[in-house]
This record gives sequence, structure tokens and C-alpha cells, in this order.
Amino acid sequence: TLTTLSQHGGSFLLSRFSDFLPQLQTLYHQLEQGMLHEEKTLGRSRASRGMKFKTWDQMVGLVVSMVEYVGITREMEDVVFEMLGGEALVRGREGVRGALEGVNPDAVWLLEEQKRSRKEDGWDEEWEKRKPVVEGWEFRSVEF
Repeated sequence: TLTTLSQHGGSFLLSRFSDFLPQLQTLYHQLEQGMLHEEKTLGRSRASRGMKFKTWDQMVGLVVSMVEYVGITREMEDVVFEMLGGEALVRGREGVRGALEGVNPDAVWLLEEQKRSRKEDGWDEEWEKRKPVVEGWEFRSVEF
């Protein structure tokens, strides 16, 4: 319901989401921790069909919808990147990368580089598939 409101309410809802963001962030982290716990106990493939994963996935969809349709202020940007820049971005959740790039593409690049430099969840292989190819140029990894 909130996702649909975001899509049709647009910037009218910005102040409401701004006021609600701290509670949304707390709820998001609770859902993410529950999903990660479920994943540890069931395994990643079975957990992706579990209730905690589905609930977390819907929360990601709500935040993405908020970013895409309602918009966010500069003050909200760090919180949104902190929420979506973790598991949602690493797992390639639909819409996350595009929504974050619409806000700050440089920050998305930095998040990806940090994850790749820590070689989390096969991120290095993902980089090799997606890195730009330009004749005469070599794109090296950034060390942090």
C-alpha cells in the first residue's frame, strides 16, 4: 500500500517520509537481521523463499519506490544509502542500483569498490563481468 502511495503521491509525501525515516530505518535493520538469520539457518537458496526474506524484500521495494517516486532530501541520502547500499545492492535486488544511481552515482561506485576490495560475496567476479572496456585503457581496482 505504501509503495502504491509513493508511486502516485509523488513529492507530496516527501515530508511524511522524512518524518518517518528513523522508524523506517530501525524496522529495515530488524527485517534485514531476521532475513540474515533465516539465511544462516536454512541456507541461502531456501531462505530466499522464506517469510523473513520476503518481508525484507518488500521493505527494500518500499524504500526504492520512495527514492524513485517521492524523492529524498540531502539529509535523507545517507540513511537511504546505508539501508540500500548493503545487502540489497550486493544481492542485485531489482531497482536498487538504478534508484541509488539516480540520487548519487559516485556513491554507488564507491560502495561497489569498497565491497569489491573486501571481496564480499563474489563481488570481484561481478566486477570482472561489468568493468568498462575501452581500448588503450585499463580499469584497475581501487584499494582502500
